Amino acid sequence: MEDCIDLIGSWLTDGSCHSADMLTIVGMVGLGRRLWQGMCLVCTIVVLQKEALLKISMQDVKKTNGMDCLLDLQKKLHRDIAVKADQRCESVNKYIPKIEIELAHKRVFIVLDNIGSHDQLDALLGKKGFCKGSKIIITTKDSSLAETWKLFNPQVQPKHKKVSLKGLNDDESLGLLRIHAFKGKKPEDGYEEVLEKLVEYCEGNPLALKVLGCSLQQHDVAHWNDCIT
Repeated sequence: MEDCIDLIGSWLTDGSCHSADMLTIVGMVGLGRRLWQGMCLVCTIVVLQKEALLKISMQDVKKTNGMDCLLDLQKKLHRDIAVKADQRCESVNKYIPKIEIELAHKRVFIVLDNIGSHDQLDALLGKKGFCKGSKIIITTKDSSLAETWKLFNPQVQPKHKKVSLKGLNDDESLGLLRIHAFKGKKPEDGYEEVLEKLVEYCEGNPLALKVLGCSLQQHDVAHWNDCIT
């Protein structure tokens, strides 16, 4: 996780003013919150230090399945990047060209978290491309999403990099499981083997470790073994 956050900081400072850069981060469910917190911090610090990007907008797209929610996000994004924002428009399709105009003429830094469809990308970023020097970060569970997006054509294609986010390692997983299963206390003797099995079962997914750990609070080791089998 920390490696990915370091990569984001390096990517932000290593861009060219002659192209627009897009970074797609692909990861499993449950990794997003920790990455999102670290990413917001490093992105804000880097942008403030460089003073290179005119506008910064970070949007969480987790609950934009409905058109009203998507319209609200469009309005917020347009308000962040436009000199004079138009909040009267009440149509997702009509808002797209307004956003496209701003993105084509201003260097921007935009982070879209948990994108799940081409419709969301079209509504929030349009199809016309970005001003040179812009930085766009997308996090998603779908590794093919950005690669199959209509914006990626020879006329407007931004410089694109994709990274896959790995889960927690065994030591990190064990620590997180202990925190939620034993409320930060040291477990009693006899739990070592079952803890290792649960760490292997969760495959580094923080959400799975948290939910499983909380569900096993105040249960003895026999109950834990029953859950595994």
